[in-house]
Amino acid sequence: MLFIVYVHMIPLIRVLLAAALTTPLAAVAQTPASPIVSTSGEVVYPVVEAMPRFRAGNAQDSLMSYLAQHMIYPVEAQREQIKGKVYVSFVVGQTGKVSAARILKGVHPSLDAEAVRVVSSMPAWELPGRHNGNVVAVAYTVPVSFQLEDPDKYSLNQLLLHPHQETVCRFPDGPVGLRQYLNQPAGPGQPQGMVFVRFYITPEGRVAKPHAIPPLNGEGKPNAALRAATKALCAAAEKCIAAMPAWTPATVDGSPRASTYILPVQFSSQLPTADTPLPYADQGPVIDNLTTDVELVRYLEKSVQYPALAVGARAQETVLAYFVVNSRGQVEQPVVLQSAGPLFDTEALRAIRALPVQRPAQLAGQPVSVFFVVPVTFELR
Repeated sequence: MLFIVYVHMIPLIRVLLAAALTTPLAAVAQTPASPIVSTSGEVVYPVVEAMPRFRAGNAQDSLMSYLAQHMIYPVEAQREQIKGKVYVSFVVGQTGKVSAARILKGVHPSLDAEAVRVVSSMPAWELPGRHNGNVVAVAYTVPVSFQLEDPDKYSLNQLLLHPHQETVCRFPDGPVGLRQYLNQPAGPGQPQGMVFVRFYITPEGRVAKPHAIPPLNGEGKPNAALRAATKALCAAAEKCIAAMPAWTPATVDGSPRASTYILPVQFSSQLPTADTPLPYADQGPVIDNLTTDVELVRYLEKSVQYPALAVGARAQETVLAYFVVNSRGQVEQPVVLQSAGPLFDTEALRAIRALPVQRPAQLAGQPVSVFFVVPVTFELR
């Protein structure tokens, strides 16, 4: 009996960042500005006619984007499941330079220190504040929320590879060793099949919370024997992943970062071959001059067309898919792991099959097959 079981992968950490002025912009024109004198002797206004702007365009969005891209969730806080909102006060000076960052309301020393660090690291703001025709220093307060969510609460449309990782997590025995580990022998009378398991890797490299989700039922209901075999395979796959040795964790700005992974565990009486796809390689395949997984996800988002007959669906839908780029540079075995409906699934698989692969993945200078698990997002524009 051969069947495939799939599970979706969801990010472990969501860092929520909110930036807000101490006074609503709509109230600025009606509120008299009462300057204060800082300890350095600088005159600082809490409210001015023209508030400083971090970047051109939407100042709020650009500020939040900067903080999100440069923040590092402290390892200690991740380990201890510490979360909360830190309020940071700072001054945007007459030259746009940020200074005097301090905690107004803290949560934990590690979170407080990181919030102050990332705020203090901001480059000079493009436009300083102005009042009565003069350039002035302005006080700002930013609430920064650190939140560690339960991965199972995430919806699929939040699945994205972290675009700011310097390095991704790596198995201690490399991609070939990982391929070997994931191919488990099936004994006589044992069911055979492939089970996709989602898990996350802590900042210390430990594997945590492996979770396999049974496949969506096809036509009709599975019989008792099939249900029992599916349950047994899922349990065996979770046990296999949980027994993994420690990985080298991913890093962001030189610091270890928790991350998520999705891997297929194959139970079979056959051993893997040299062309059995690897989970990663020294160099990934080149697809339309793109070389990173994040670029591939963005490419697929732009390649798909929202099905005309599905306009009544939600404004955004996401299909989770698996496929292989073989050692000859061909896309093969595209399969939907998590469905958004037949119309979306068909279009996602079409876009994957049409990927313009220019060069296969390389390991030790040789072409190899690799597999991908990617979200394909549809947005109704």
